Order: sequence, then C-alpha cells, then structure tokens
Amino acid sequence: MKIEIKLDDLTTMVYTAHQEGSAIRGHHSIPCSLCRAILEQGGSRNDEIVLIRDHFHGGDFNVCARKLFRTMTEGKIDGGGVVGFNFLLDGHLHESSMLNNIEAGLPNGCKIVIYGNQSETIKDVLGWKLVTHCDGAIVDKENNYIALLECKAVKPKYFKEIKDNKEIRDEWYGQGQAYLFAEEEKVILFIIKNREDSKIMYPIRVDVDMGYIAKRLNVLNDIHHRIINKLGQPDREHTNPKDFECAFCQYQKECWP
Repeated sequence: MKIEIKLDDLTTMVYTAHQEGSAIRGHHSIPCSLCRAILEQGGSRNDEIVLIRDHFHGGDFNVCARKLFRTMTEGKIDGGGVVGFNFLLDGHLHESSMLNNIEAGLPNGCKIVIYGNQSETIKDVLGWKLVTHCDGAIVDKENNYIALLECKAVKPKYFKEIKDNKEIRDEWYGQGQAYLFAEEEKVILFIIKNREDSKIMYPIRVDVDMGYIAKRLNVLNDIHHRIINKLGQPDREHTNPKDFECAFCQYQKECWP
C-alpha cells in the first residue's frame, strides 16, 4: 500500500514533540554529574552540547591525547544535538534489555546489580578527577563482585568484525580498564549486542592490567597539566589518518591537513 508522507498540524505536533522530548530526556540522561552541572550553567551552542571540562571520564582512558585535549578545551560535541540524544537514549534501552535478560537467567548463588545512571564513582587521581559509570555487576550471594559489566549495542558490520577478528576497540578496552581501576576490581565483561537482530556474542572478558593503567594515567596527567598551565596540545597518538579513531574524529581534517 503506497502512502503519502503529509505534514499537517497533528503530524508536525507529534514529530516536534519527539525531537524536543528526546533533547529534554537526553540532557537528564547524561550520567556524569559534573557535566550536568556544566550544562545547567549554559553549556550549549545552538542544538549542540558543549562541555568545557577539566575532569576525565572512563571512556577517555584510551582516547588519542590530542583529540582528548581538544575535546576538553574546545567543547565536546556529544553526538550532535537531537540525533545524538536519540541514539543515546536507544543505547540505554539496549543496555536495559541485556541486563534484565541476564538478571532473569542467572543461576542460584549469583545476582546482578543494575546501575543504569544511578552509579557514579569520582576518583581523585594526581590532582584531577576520573568519573566512571559501570552498567552493572555480577555478584555472589555475599555481594562480592565477580565481574563488572559493560554493554555495547553495535551495527551488524561491527558486530561481525568483533566476532571474526576477536578484537575490541582500543577505546572500549581503555574504558574497561578505567572502570576496573576506579572500582578496584579484577574482571570486566563486555556484553556486545547486534542492534539489528538483537543477538549477543559470548561475553568478552578483560582482566585488570596495571601496567596499561599506569601508562594511561600518565597520559591523562600530561593532558591535565597542559590544560591548567595553558600549554599547547600534545602529539597525536596515531600514525595513519585511516585508523579507526582518526576516521571518525571531529578534528580529523585539522589534525591531518
């Protein structure tokens, strides 16, 4: 049956309500309390989120030093307005679905703690703050942690690449190590879901790596030192503009003239 997409008062009202509602809910769904405080003080430009910040997030742990420096000092455009909010909120739905399924199927002796946006750890490190938010954790009957949980919902292309190559993104690995460092735990499991057909792969286990953590803490400390002392940007951490992080970086054209 062929249809006609027609704009009238009713269809325009519902479409506009969805876009405005996603922006309202998206602002409230940003997990970092320090970032929310920045936004409440007027951290916006047109329909973009702008975050000039001096603290780090768990997801920053293995981000290219130059990209992270510019993101923090020039303003992080977090997903690009309403489209980014819609994607963020859909990600929360995927996360909730995965964790609730695990919760319903766990054997006796284990249970799941689902954090949503309610769990925040702010860790003071070398004079700066690291803010982390775990999706959840599996604990035993005495509430001892067995593993932290991080959920990722990805396009079919990336789902296949991860499964075939047995390799996760460097940024994810860094995020997992940041969570293990902040929570002082030993194991994190990545639960990866195909956005198209809702299948998940066997969870990917990542154990704590203190050597790697020490290296990345030094990188973040250098960035913080450059920010507070108004020094120049650090060197980029890539040698090829076709690297995954570079290909999707908002500063790619400026960094690779």
